[in-house]
Amino acid sequence: MDIPIILKHVFNFLMVVAPFLIVLLLVFRAAKKRMQKRVAVETIQRALEEMREKVTVVTTAEVPGRAIEKVLGPVSAEGEAHRGYFSAAENRALVLLMHRALLMGADAVVELKRAAPPHGDKAASRRQVNRIRYFGMAVKLAEIPPDQAKEPGTIAE
Repeated sequence: MDIPIILKHVFNFLMVVAPFLIVLLLVFRAAKKRMQKRVAVETIQRALEEMREKVTVVTTAEVPGRAIEKVLGPVSAEGEAHRGYFSAAENRALVLLMHRALLMGADAVVELKRAAPPHGDKAASRRQVNRIRYFGMAVKLAEIPPDQAKEPGTIAE
């Protein structure tokens, strides 16, 4: 056999097989990315669950059943996620907020609010970035004495 004929057969083989190999590569690449994202989301979720055991977060000005002993100051955090992982951005921001409050010596964050992302951020919208910002007030809580505690829904005398 002649070298040009062999090269022609190899070229024809590659022309048939190459698209399948490219598709296979892209499928494996997408699966790997999905797996990495899933692991990242699960890690953030576990971190959030751990932080919830240490820091109480409420949207109200007080924590039910507890009195505020000391106001430590404002605390805020921002989370960022790409292409549709908005809940991951929210959880990341909450974990960071709780961690910052814990570093301040707080055991609760009251008056939690979410700031809307600016609508004029064209660079972020082109990259499809989801940003979420939370802010609140870090506080140190004191236990309410049992004789002063009241049942939920009852009126104090």
